[in-house]
This record gives sequence, C-alpha cells and structure tokens, in this order.
Amino acid sequence: MEELMPDFDSMEELMERSARLRAELIILRFNLAILQAEFIREAKRNKDYWTGSKPPTDTYCKAVVMCCGNTREDTERLLALQTEIADKTEEQRLCDSLIRLGRDKLDLFRTMSANTRKGFLND
Repeated sequence: MEELMPDFDSMEELMERSARLRAELIILRFNLAILQAEFIREAKRNKDYWTGSKPPTDTYCKAVVMCCGNTREDTERLLALQTEIADKTEEQRLCDSLIRLGRDKLDLFRTMSANTRKGFLND
C-alpha cells in the first residue's frame, strides 16, 4: 500500500513545471500570432505577392499566408514555432497526466487505508 503514496516533492515539481510550460505556451502562441500578422501585412503591402494588380484576399491570407507565409523562409519559421508549441504542449500534458496519476494513487491509498481501518473496527 505504501507504493501508492505519491512523492509530494516530485508532485510539487511537476506542478511548477506545468505552470512554467503553460506560461511558455502563452508566449509562443502570441509570437505565432505576431509572425502570422507580419506575413499577412507583407502579403498585402508587397506587390511581389499580388496576383496581377490585386492584393491577396483576406480569405487567401487566412488560409495560406497564416499557414505557410510568403516565402520558404517564412514557412520554415512558422514550422519551427509550431513544432516548439507542439513539443511544449506535449510536455505540459504529460506533466498534468503525471499529476493526475499521483492524485489517483493518493485517492486509492486513502480508500484502502480507510477500508483497512474499517476492518479493524468490525473485528
């Protein structure tokens, strides 16, 4: 039954790590939005990205420019940022899952402990 008791120091470390990752994700998502806005602004202002004499439509910008940028370098920057967001999200979800597992183990320990005490009372 003792193996069900979680290590509270490691639980605290996981909680702190999860909070730090959440903060990092907020910043990364904001940086992604800024980057996408810059690429859209460039697409609307730079005639090299226009079709004929018309700037790209908002629909095109939202569907293509936000996803791929205007150049191969833009695409690589977006991909790098999206990869970092995915990695941090995965790590943050793992921390949260490990925290939940620790809580579940603690709940199980409490239940088994209560059942054991109840068994002593019934004897």
